[in-house]
Amino acid sequence: MRRSSSPAPAPCTAPQPMFPHMRVQIVFSSSCTVYGIPEKVPITEDTPLKAISPYGRTKLFQEDMFRDLAVGCKDFRILLL
Repeated sequence: MRRSSSPAPAPCTAPQPMFPHMRVQIVFSSSCTVYGIPEKVPITEDTPLKAISPYGRTKLFQEDMFRDLAVGCKDFRILLL
């Protein structure tokens, strides 16, 4: 997972699954726009995140929310593509 610049997540306040032992799995398709204009190619997972467009910033914001959710709520398994 990429590092997030957001503060530590709060305890899980997400809705609890309908069945107590159910795991929630989310696959989020992001975009290469989260990298902005890369200094070198190919872009790797270690490339700094610096979105420059509203679309890229929105995708980056969503990635950060999912990272926080995955840390704070162990019943959520999140894959960022």
